[in-house]
Amino acid sequence: MIYFVAAIAGIAGFLFGFDEGVIAGALHLLRGEFTISPFDEGLMTAAVPLGALGGALLAGRTTETYGRRALLLVAGVLFAAGALLSAAAGAG
Repeated sequence: MIYFVAAIAGIAGFLFGFDEGVIAGALHLLRGEFTISPFDEGLMTAAVPLGALGGALLAGRTTETYGRRALLLVAGVLFAAGALLSAAAGAG
């Protein structure tokens, strides 16, 4: 079991770094398309780790209150809603 947990943690860390790399790689394209200040660039780059920090701070107490299953269902619904909104953003 410990190897499974370590593998999942390793994959999660890799994906977290990959997300940061994608954001950093897209900044020059965003800078060319939009008027972005250095503060806005920093905010976009820091959104992922700040979201992870906020999630980690809220997850323990929320899980104790509502349970893991309910929290995973809410996270899945939020993820699906975000994917639908992202897909619809280019349609308008």
